Amino acid sequence: MYFYLFRSADHRACHLKPIAFPLVAEIDEGANRHYFSAKTFQVMAVKFSISLTDEQQRFAKKLVEARRYSSVSAVLQQGFDLLSQRMHNDDQEGAAQKALLDQRSVGALVSGAPMDESIARMVAKKRRAHAVQN
Repeated sequence: MYFYLFRSADHRACHLKPIAFPLVAEIDEGANRHYFSAKTFQVMAVKFSISLTDEQQRFAKKLVEARRYSSVSAVLQQGFDLLSQRMHNDDQEGAAQKALLDQRSVGALVSGAPMDESIARMVAKKRRAHAVQN
């Protein structure tokens, strides 16, 4: 998630809002909501102070010195972007797993013995198909 200070071109509206890529702003005027593309706004990144361990700082500086990133800030921005993407993917995966479990919970349950027989038949079929002997 990104946080940006949105200022309209006419400077009438200014909001600090969490947004997701691509940049889109929402201005709430009571019952009316307006959505704008990032082209409508002057975008300024919010600056704040953070603390890094010595190891984290050395690692970030090493990446900058190796010219993999233009600044320590760019390293941290990439880290936040990766963390955001990972959390988004984890949320989607969790939702998919929940949907699968919900779908399976509606179906008929198979007890242990019939399931064991079904698995044994499947293994025997695969062994025959690949000419594998016991």
